[in-house]
Amino acid sequence: MKMEAKLATYKTFQHRVGRWMLYCGVRPHQGGIHPSRIAAIYGLFLSVVLFAKVFFYCVANVGNLLKLINGVTFVFSFGTIILKMSVCLICREDFAILEEQLGQKFERELEKKENRPALLEKITVYTRFMYVVATLLFVSISMYVIVPTVNIFKYKRYLLVFMGKYPFPLASATPLYWVIYLFEMTNVYFIWNVTNGVDNAFGLYCFQTCGLLRLGSQRLTDMQSSDPNYKEQLRECVKMHQLVLTARDSLQRAYGVTVIWINITNSIVMCALMWQANQMKNVMTSSRALHFMGFVCLKLMQSFTYAYYGSLVSEVNENYQNAIYMSNWPGSGNVRLMKDLLFILMQRTVTLKACGYFSITMAMFEKIVNTTISYFFLLQTIEAKK
Repeated sequence: MKMEAKLATYKTFQHRVGRWMLYCGVRPHQGGIHPSRIAAIYGLFLSVVLFAKVFFYCVANVGNLLKLINGVTFVFSFGTIILKMSVCLICREDFAILEEQLGQKFERELEKKENRPALLEKITVYTRFMYVVATLLFVSISMYVIVPTVNIFKYKRYLLVFMGKYPFPLASATPLYWVIYLFEMTNVYFIWNVTNGVDNAFGLYCFQTCGLLRLGSQRLTDMQSSDPNYKEQLRECVKMHQLVLTARDSLQRAYGVTVIWINITNSIVMCALMWQANQMKNVMTSSRALHFMGFVCLKLMQSFTYAYYGSLVSEVNENYQNAIYMSNWPGSGNVRLMKDLLFILMQRTVTLKACGYFSITMAMFEKIVNTTISYFFLLQTIEAKK
């Protein structure tokens, strides 16, 4: 792909992530409260109400394993939306650091054409994952819109968008029904924007981090002690590395809890969906099968992208460390240069950890898949003993 095309791809990626986060009110802004925060507060209120609705449905059907498992998938799904929006609002300063410091530094370096090959490497990987996740999400949530709409206008069955039960009677085709129907329908809007925005923002920040590290590796490799300007070049590399470390800390604070939650809940949700599909295989329709497949693949891709992006950061960091050794400093005879580069080697590595407990790498994804399979066989065993 030509460099102009890569640049255009990156701009599209950046623009769409920013729009998604803005539309749900979680994009960081300078100068206090932004009007879009009203959307975030409404989305949080809406998700909490639906979370409570499904939670009490699970409590009422605790004796029915199939209904309970079905309700649990919604509880964790709404819980994920609540968590992501809450974290974005609480950690808005960290998101501001990522967007303003990391992002602006990346943009300044991107203006120099000679830096673009290092900065834009693997951009198509990130955008392809973005489109795959968006497609799977569309398949998953479209059923929540299509099914009740078809039932209302074709069969005159007045269903709500999401399962559960409110603590008050709700008659069909009444003004209260239509208010609640529209109230729930707007949650689809927030599911779309929050999931696409927050998940792909993690990919965007990881991409910018990797780009700056690759650029630093290139400069360290090309640096020569005989160059009279090598000190200035080295100083710029140190500043860039410090910025990346600051961004790494902000990224861990902003996404640490989210990654842990995804580790736990995605395993449970995928297991629950697989078990439901197995229980309903005799009455499975094509639309229902598409919904199950889309939902399972969505959760699988979410887990994979977080783990893969974290692994890319670790891989590029290793290359950055290797670039220091490849800069010919041991035999240069320049004591000052050797001391400066040794100082860089003493800095912390740029690896991502979720709340300091475990590294965000492909090993995390492997654990999620293994846990999902283990939970599935556990449910099968419980069902067989009945």
